[in-house]
Amino acid sequence: MATFLDTAQEHLFPTWDPQPEYEGLASWSAEDINRLRGLSIPENTRSATPDLGMYALGRLEILDPSFPDTLRDFVNDKGHIFLSDTSGSGKTRLVTEVLDRYGGLYFTCSAGTSLNTHGSVDLVTALADIRTQAVYGSGLFEDIDLSKRMSRRAKTQLVHNQRHVRLIFERLILSRLLLFNEFCILSRARGFADEWARRVWVWLQLRPHATLQHDCFYSIYCAVERLGEDEVTRRLESALETCGSTISHVVIDEADIALNSFTNAFSTSTYDIPRHAPIFRELIKCLADHFPKQRLVVSSAQLDLPLMIDALADSRTTTKSVRHFGGLPTLASVGRCADYLGHFFPGAFSSEEYRLVYAWTRGRIRFLALLTTYILLYGAQNMMQCLDAMLAVLADRHPPGAKAQLAEHHDFRRESVVPLLDYKDMDWSDACVSLRKSVIDYALYGRTEPEATHCASLVSLNAAHFLDSGAAVVSEPIILHRLARWVQSSTRASIFGLIRCKLEDNTFDLNEAAFVEGFAAVLWSAFNAFDVSACFDFPGLRPDWVHHRASLVLPCFRRRRRPFAPLTARPESLLSVAETSDDVFKWLNDASRPFLVPDEDFGAELLFMLDLHGDAQALVTVHTKFSEAKRTRRDLRAVPPRPHEFYKKSPEDNQRLMDILAKLPPLPIGSRKRTRGSDATKVRHARLPLLRLLCFTEPWRSHEAYDPPVASVNFGRLLQLPPPVEFNMSDVENRISEYR
Repeated sequence: MATFLDTAQEHLFPTWDPQPEYEGLASWSAEDINRLRGLSIPENTRSATPDLGMYALGRLEILDPSFPDTLRDFVNDKGHIFLSDTSGSGKTRLVTEVLDRYGGLYFTCSAGTSLNTHGSVDLVTALADIRTQAVYGSGLFEDIDLSKRMSRRAKTQLVHNQRHVRLIFERLILSRLLLFNEFCILSRARGFADEWARRVWVWLQLRPHATLQHDCFYSIYCAVERLGEDEVTRRLESALETCGSTISHVVIDEADIALNSFTNAFSTSTYDIPRHAPIFRELIKCLADHFPKQRLVVSSAQLDLPLMIDALADSRTTTKSVRHFGGLPTLASVGRCADYLGHFFPGAFSSEEYRLVYAWTRGRIRFLALLTTYILLYGAQNMMQCLDAMLAVLADRHPPGAKAQLAEHHDFRRESVVPLLDYKDMDWSDACVSLRKSVIDYALYGRTEPEATHCASLVSLNAAHFLDSGAAVVSEPIILHRLARWVQSSTRASIFGLIRCKLEDNTFDLNEAAFVEGFAAVLWSAFNAFDVSACFDFPGLRPDWVHHRASLVLPCFRRRRRPFAPLTARPESLLSVAETSDDVFKWLNDASRPFLVPDEDFGAELLFMLDLHGDAQALVTVHTKFSEAKRTRRDLRAVPPRPHEFYKKSPEDNQRLMDILAKLPPLPIGSRKRTRGSDATKVRHARLPLLRLLCFTEPWRSHEAYDPPVASVNFGRLLQLPPPVEFNMSDVENRISEYR
């Protein structure tokens, strides 16, 4: 360290050196190379690539003009901070800038990736090396039996676990303080100003390999591991007396790893009934005990504010308050993205290329920095190839007839997709249905709306990001594109997945699951494969037309004759959405799409029109919500909505609907009654050419025909169909690429 500090003012970090050729592609001219060298971009020594995570440390406003405001909001409070937002939102860079200005300690629970390294692996190793009783016969008891009146055995195991990890974390703190004390002595001896000393210390903590060519923090931690408990306590007290007052912040980065480690091995202390807690709680408590006057900053995509509050309440910290800080800003315009790229590549790209970059990245720092890294390696003239390759790997984007030439190169495979979005985690998350709805809303309607529920879960999955209000929104195109792929193949988030969940558990809520949007695609497939009786179950006597196939048609009631138009092929979009009753009647008079999601006052969730066997037509209303409460818990019957209940609050609209239906020919519903003196059956007709479809329930009179007819959807039969196409990926890509 002394040798490094002797030259730190002239050469603090290794700089990246651009090359005229990279991986067989011409990259930079001699003039460009000189210009890029003048930027003094740090080099990631592990991969010999540009390190934008530390570029322009202390002057980030040259890349993000809004950063000073973000920093001011972050530090303008005396309490502890739980910094939580999606991966790639700039959390690590924010805490790095805080440490550069105020000083402190940086720990990380993850070493990062080859293109996005963090700090020392001392805490990473400490967590990974913890042994368990089940495997090694020593170490932690992994599953403490908690209750309001804990057994003596459970209490003993809990105390053992707490003492065991306490010593591990105290050794970690001691090893860091020993190095910090040495650094303070050496920097003062060299006359370093406080501002410069803080910057050098930040570089040492976050890039030990780049500065010292090895992880000195890990080396010292390994040495301290050999010290006994009494020796650690004595040395730790001395080290804290020496330098504790010069530490302002203690940062724990990538804390979601600790939040998900040994989740049943510890306990909360502030709840009436103890709850299991992960090792994260003990880490926070230990740090708060030894740094009672310092501000703790936890950085994690996973938010668990109550757990941190519990840990602080049980500690010696002088400040018990903690707040969530999220909603980190993006470069939220084409112009700001252009300024960011223009800093590195002035005048290199067209306005259309800037627009396309923003359309896919939406100014998210992670994606912009990653793209910039690739462009620095491959050259500005290869920018579109770099963007295509990045999207192929991160967004799983493969346009027909186009191949991302660089996508298979190892540079683009360094950033693993698994931490970005884990399909298995999403399938079993409590936010699964919310994710599905976000994808369907964007794919079909182009809208992204804030989510008020499951916010923390959505963000921890790296699918959403927080807003200033504390709500979360799934809005980033790269994320949405991958989510769209997931919805198409998921066993739970696809429309067939929803149907199976509802059949297995009738309490499963479909209200915010984008069910009718998917059901429309199922019906399109069903009418091409089955007759009506295979799709729907009719109570009582069945009309003749149920034994034949039906076809979807477009209602065109403005015509005097033949008030419908046949469909010869599947349209680009199956669904229209009505906001008002006027929208509904506009669709009925001149529809361009076969299905309609009506306005809330209509009294049904989906409308479509069928051309039935025997030259009959019917307007079909789909129902998933029923006003009549079920009589018993297991009773799956419901009272079908009555025609006069459509537009119940607006008699005028109800009459308009009845007038339109009167334009259709009578709908046969069959009869066993015979006319007097004749063997011929008397054909009965429905009062209205209307078919009411009940989803996941049977009509209350399950053995008696209704007038107008009622049927239950036979989901068991529909699940025999191939999975339907709920939306086209090309539509999703076009919606993203055409953003302006």
